[in-house]
Formats: sequence, structure tokens, C-alpha cells
Amino acid sequence: MSNTLFITGATSGFGEACARRFAEAGWKLVLTGRREERLNALCAELSKQTEVHGLVLDVRDRKAMEEAIANLPPSFAKLRGLINNAGLALGVDPAPKCDLDDWDTMVDTNVKGLMYSTRLLLPRLIAHGRGAGIVNLGSIAGNYPYPGSHVYGATKAFVKQFSLNLRCDLQGTGVRVSNIEPGLCESAVERALGELGHRDGDVLHRRRLLDIEHRQALEHQLACHAHRAGEAAALVLEALDQGVDALARRQARRKQRQFGGVATPDALHEAAVVGQCRDGRVRDDRFERAGTHECCDVSVLD
Repeated sequence: MSNTLFITGATSGFGEACARRFAEAGWKLVLTGRREERLNALCAELSKQTEVHGLVLDVRDRKAMEEAIANLPPSFAKLRGLINNAGLALGVDPAPKCDLDDWDTMVDTNVKGLMYSTRLLLPRLIAHGRGAGIVNLGSIAGNYPYPGSHVYGATKAFVKQFSLNLRCDLQGTGVRVSNIEPGLCESAVERALGELGHRDGDVLHRRRLLDIEHRQALEHQLACHAHRAGEAAALVLEALDQGVDALARRQARRKQRQFGGVATPDALHEAAVVGQCRDGRVRDDRFERAGTHECCDVSVLD
């Protein structure tokens, strides 16, 4: 039986990259997006590789989400995965100068939209059972403050905590929950941050604009800049298709390289702990460290 995946915000950035990567892997896709022309073009292109169903809607519209999900065609109704990618960053002025409408839009999209898609699709994912998964696209901004992040960073902190809490609620169902937190990458959000007055993607210029108090957080983000959307999509595929134990083995291999090719006891133990957590029955705080990717700051929550 083929796997079916639901992706929100699939018309650009990480969402589009994930759609392309999973299409290559043979997954059937349900793609959502606000921009009808772009969504139709993407669906037409990917339909040459796999079955694709497009939904032109805004995740902020609860009624539209309810109707679209309730009326999924039978061939797309049984889901194995959900990628909550839809999100945006608006306004990078200091908080006292920001537009409240921008704050409302970020909360409605990054928080409420993610809540809607998750709650509405949970019964289908639970029905699939072991091997099903939810991947939430968070951000390193949910962990490190910087000027202009205010509500955007707060919404991504919500994504992280929601993922942790959701994992607790889904214990024993076999449904995995992952929160992937990229740093600065080439995406629509990064282009929006170009409002600071420099050319898109020139993160080094942004670095010069920040005072010394925020340098450490930005340097951590700069380490992630090489990870483009396609690489993040590969990581999402691994999280859904192979499970958290595969990411643990990658982490163990990285530690082996750090210690001259010797597999340290801690690395192997952490990998074993994560492998045990795959079915959602065993919990151990150490597996979160084992599932953290070196550059992308990936929290794998089983």
C-alpha cells in the first residue's frame, strides 16, 4: 500500500522542497497553498511522478480546513504523514513600532493553522498506527532571541512545546512527532526578513546590524545557513520514512568522527535509547539529545 502525505504551505520554501522529495520517493501527496496558480503548477509537475491532490486554502480558515479534510478523495483519505509547514514572518521592526495586524496574522498562521491541521488529521494518522508521523517545521528562532523576532520567535517556541506535549498525548498510538528547527535558509521567510534593507540572503550584513548581545545567537544561526530547503526536506523524509532511530544512528556516526572513529559509549547508548522509543511506548529524556542534528537543530520527538 502506498504512503500518503499531507503538506501545508506547499507552494514555496520547505513545503515545496518536501513535496518534491517525497514525490521522488513515491509518496502520494495532498498539498495545500494559498496561491492557486503556483499550487496548480506544482501539482501538474509532480503528478508525472505520483498521485497529487491540491487544496487551495488558507490554514487560518478553520471552516475551509474542516471541509477540505472531510471531503478528501478516498484514494487520499488514508494518511501516513503530516508536515505542518505553513508559516510566515511579518514585520521586523522593534515591537513598539509593529503593526498588530501583522502579529495577528503570524499567530493565526503559525499557531492556530498548525493546531487546525493537526487536530483535524490526528484521527486519520492514529488509524494508520505505527509508522505514522507528524513533522512540525519550527525554527531556531524559537530558542534564540534576536531583534525583530518578537512574535515570530514566540510562535516557533509554541511549535516546539506543542510538539513535546503532543508526543505525550500520543504515547502508545504509534504516531511519531518531530519538530525540525532550521536556521537561516533560503525561503520565503528569509526573503521577508530582507526588509531590513539589504539584499535577500545577505545574512552577514544583518550580522553587522545587531549589537554584541545578540551575536552569539546569530552565529549559531549562520552555522545552519548552508542547509537549504532541499536538505531539510531530506531530513523530513528520513524522520517519516525511517523513524527516529535512523537519525540517532547518524548522530552516533557524527560522534565517532569527532572522537577519531571510535564509537563512544554515550553515542551508542543514546542511539539505542532512541531506537527503543520508535513505537511510542518508551520515554527517555536523553533521546532528545540523540536526535538533535548538528546544524539544523532537529528535535526528534517519538
